[in-house]
Amino acid sequence: MAKKTPDTPLEPREFRSPEEIELAIAKLQRRIQELEQVDVRADVVDNTGAVGVAESNIRETILDIFGVNSPEFKEHRLGGSEAVESPFQLHEAL
Repeated sequence: MAKKTPDTPLEPREFRSPEEIELAIAKLQRRIQELEQVDVRADVVDNTGAVGVAESNIRETILDIFGVNSPEFKEHRLGGSEAVESPFQLHEAL
């Protein structure tokens, strides 16, 4: 039986300045605006891919802001046990 490799310890992000926090907030606000513009019905009917793009953009933004070993990225990464099921669940959480 193969050994299970230990999970990488989580590393919470420590912001170094108010400007760094403001930049992170601005990035998240851009993603919220993007979510508000997604036409989910059109995506489902016409298979536009807009929802998938928005979900990917959210994950990339969380990765960029918090880092790969952060609790935030772990919670929202693709395939994570606690990953959101739709971008609108994430939008409500933000």
